[in-house]
Amino acid sequence: FAEMLELIEEADLVVSHAGVGSIICAVRSGHTPIVFPRLQRHGETVDDHQVEFARALEQHGTVRVATDAAQLMPAIRALPARGISAPADAVALNSAVRAAIYGEPAPAG
Repeated sequence: FAEMLELIEEADLVVSHAGVGSIICAVRSGHTPIVFPRLQRHGETVDDHQVEFARALEQHGTVRVATDAAQLMPAIRALPARGISAPADAVALNSAVRAAIYGEPAPAG
């Protein structure tokens, strides 16, 4: 885990699945990660919770979502400049997670 955190910190950009832990690690390092949600139809998860979670965070501006290889380069081009490494805004992230879980609109701001 420590090695992964070090690699994320050194990376120019982060591409990951849409797992909560992976996203938090990237955001704490100042990245807006590009996430590929794992999908039920491919046998990768038991349901499509990563899709719902990723879309809620995308509306909040926390991540960029790609669902196939053709979307990767446009997602890379749309990335904002990397921020300064800092703890994630816990309130905003918690609100976005809560919205995704309960199917509510993503919070503004």
